[in-house]
Amino acid sequence: MNFPELLDEKETAALLRVSVAKLQRDRWAGTGMPFIKLGRSVRYSKQTLFEHCEAQTHISTTRG
Repeated sequence: MNFPELLDEKETAALLRVSVAKLQRDRWAGTGMPFIKLGRSVRYSKQTLFEHCEAQTHISTTRG
């Protein structure tokens, strides 16, 4: 079984160029990136982050 590469909050924040606090606020609000909870630790799957970002790609700012 292959496990995905897991990133901690600091690594994820650096990759996405956001603050750790933003990731924490998004988790609390139930928005943002999918995450994995391992005990008290929060991890993000690198593959899931890329897939989530691709799904958020738009070609226009207008709503149609």
